[in-house]
Amino acid sequence: MSPRLTLSFGALLALATTSCFAVTDLDRFQTRAGRTGNFVDLRLTVRGMKSHVNELFEYRIVDGTNTIQSRGFITPLGGVDATVFVPGAIPKLNGPFRLDFYADHDSSGGYDKTPATQGDHAWRLPLDETKTNAEGVVDIVFDHNTSFSYLNDPAEPKEVGQPFVMKFTNMGGLIGRRIQVRVADASSG
Repeated sequence: MSPRLTLSFGALLALATTSCFAVTDLDRFQTRAGRTGNFVDLRLTVRGMKSHVNELFEYRIVDGTNTIQSRGFITPLGGVDATVFVPGAIPKLNGPFRLDFYADHDSSGGYDKTPATQGDHAWRLPLDETKTNAEGVVDIVFDHNTSFSYLNDPAEPKEVGQPFVMKFTNMGGLIGRRIQVRVADASSG
């Protein structure tokens, strides 16, 4: 291409694209509006979980009546540092809430029910659903420690609803990838 043709093409391109919008993504400066419904999003980041990388990890959002409002399982945790984002994890009603989470350190398949057989590493943190970040998300960052909690104290949290099992087939294309499934009461928003 001749220098004159290149210059002409450049001038034409400059005239066709107004201002700097052709090269600038201005949407990146906007923050996501907070959730306006009955629930708040949760972002849980755990760091330094070296001994738990290949273990089952469960989180639970438990309300003021000791009822599990939201829970999630990650099998295995998958990394020393991991982040879980859960849209609508925390209701705006029935607080105060707490975040209970554990790693199945003894590989029993779940959380151990009695203190005498407790082999899991578990933690409990208070949650304040009104303290959200600029994106409207309750953002928790947890650094691994050995200040373990017994999660069935004062009593084992109550389940909501009935047991539910979902089986997946023909999922070969998703091997090694995480998926999210949510079962919710449609009347709860």
